[in-house]
Amino acid sequence: MDDYTFNEPLIIQNESESKFQRGVFPVILSIFYVAASTIMPLFNKKVFLVYPYPVTATLLQVIGATLLLFVINLVYHFFTHKEHSWIFGPNFLKKSLFILPVSVFFAGTIVLTNISVSLVPANIHVLLKTTNIIWIVLLAWLLRKEKPGVLVILSIVGLITGTFLVSFDFASTVKAPVVKIVVNLVSSFCEVIVILTLKWTMGKLTQLDPNISMMEVTLFKLGQSIIFMVPIMYAIERFHGIEVIPTFSTSTTLLVVGGVLLTMFFQSTTVGLAGCAFVTTVGMVIQIQVLPQTLLSIVLFHNFLV
Repeated sequence: MDDYTFNEPLIIQNESESKFQRGVFPVILSIFYVAASTIMPLFNKKVFLVYPYPVTATLLQVIGATLLLFVINLVYHFFTHKEHSWIFGPNFLKKSLFILPVSVFFAGTIVLTNISVSLVPANIHVLLKTTNIIWIVLLAWLLRKEKPGVLVILSIVGLITGTFLVSFDFASTVKAPVVKIVVNLVSSFCEVIVILTLKWTMGKLTQLDPNISMMEVTLFKLGQSIIFMVPIMYAIERFHGIEVIPTFSTSTTLLVVGGVLLTMFFQSTTVGLAGCAFVTTVGMVIQIQVLPQTLLSIVLFHNFLV
């Protein structure tokens, strides 16, 4: 079987489902992804305002999402009679090894992303995050030899110009702006690496097990990432974030629980979209979230720079 490439959609095993999986399903996932990715950083910004431990908060969200996905996977396995893949099914070791690189990149990226959210106003993070389309186009050119068109180049030039102006304005209003801006730009680049690695991994997993689901892949990814996130949490925040959990108010507890549910939903849709859409399509979908994120952050924080 030919090697799977970054820019190919997943092979559809059942031709009767090809129309839905190649047409309707990616659109539905794109809508869900935009909704989840629009809310996620703004929600976490709210969390970090009352719980200033972004790495610990990230770990709690991932652990909670992993446990929920594990229960869902077990319930689906034992209460259905369809042939399907599940977490402890055949090829467990091979699946684990295929997903391991994604889990490593994801662990570092999600921690870095949430740290970047805690460092800058919500809208600054949103605008700086749009630079990931630059990396997507550049890596597609380098890895796939796909030269961008004139309109794409003009869009990137405009994006770079806008990023520079926003960064310059932000730098004039805060202390140590360079570090905060660089952390946000690096997290944007790392997200692209995760998407590219996930795209390749989804292709390999589908060849290994055509029945594997996006929730199972998400469960593998989140579960493995916990192993790498624990030492990161200890290195940055020690156990200070864990020690204050007994003092949580009801509202803080609800925020943490809400973060668990949102993380599960967001990461599942990310895996699904990476599996059924082209890499460049994922990049364009990511850009759609900018306007709703900007408007929502103004509504939530009552200011452009919060």
